[in-house]
Amino acid sequence: LTQAASGGRKFMVLYMYEPDQLCHKTVHGSHQAFVNEGLAEVDEKLQKLSGRAGSCLTTRVGEATAILSAIQSSNPVARLLSHEETGHNASYDRDRRVKRWCSEHGVTWVEVPQATIVRGLSLRDPTWREVCTLQVESFLAGNVQVEPFGSGSEARNALRRLVCVDTCGLRTASDLNLPAEVAGDRAERQHGGESYALELLASFLSSRGERYAGGGTISSPNTAWTQCSRLSPYFSWGHISVRTVVQAVRAAQVHAKGRWAQSLEAYLTRMEWRR
Repeated sequence: LTQAASGGRKFMVLYMYEPDQLCHKTVHGSHQAFVNEGLAEVDEKLQKLSGRAGSCLTTRVGEATAILSAIQSSNPVARLLSHEETGHNASYDRDRRVKRWCSEHGVTWVEVPQATIVRGLSLRDPTWREVCTLQVESFLAGNVQVEPFGSGSEARNALRRLVCVDTCGLRTASDLNLPAEVAGDRAERQHGGESYALELLASFLSSRGERYAGGGTISSPNTAWTQCSRLSPYFSWGHISVRTVVQAVRAAQVHAKGRWAQSLEAYLTRMEWRR
């Protein structure tokens, strides 16, 4: 978002509800509800920062390249910024269609890494370990920008070129015609949004995480419910970054002793799975 705002051109924050992705067997209505809560928080924050009363978030329903073509017809697109995604075959196929569309329309597509995965790296490459380690360390060392636009007039100035065009608002699973057997919500699921992720991270590092290591804590459904970080869905949907969490845990390690030190180190070891 900071890259888009600093580009000197009008830009939009776009979220696409894609039927070809939503019909995948892994999708459930609770996932869409979680995503919508995160989108609502982003929109609310952008409205506050920009000083606008209306929505700042553009949402569309449809196939990705069809949506881009519709936008291109009235608002010429020079650059597409997105997070680099690691998903299933359906999302990979979509990415290839988008890449082809960008090439055909002279659009520069910039995919920003949101994790430490190195795309296209083969284990047959003798340097794969060094390349992977460099990617991990450089990514985790980046600055975490809590308020990238500052506040007040700084934020309004940075977001003055933000446009919202023909948004369709937030769509529920029912709106999106998910099959009835998967369109429902789950009453005990977690609430989406960055603020909830940060609250969980804070409580994990101040109290819940002390018993993370040892005693079968994270393998038991009785204790894992509260003593694990509970951040997995927030990682999965981009509501908090691996960088933010790893840096916070490393900062807590500085003064950690005894069981706290063991638990924080155990958690970082577990985080290796997300790299």
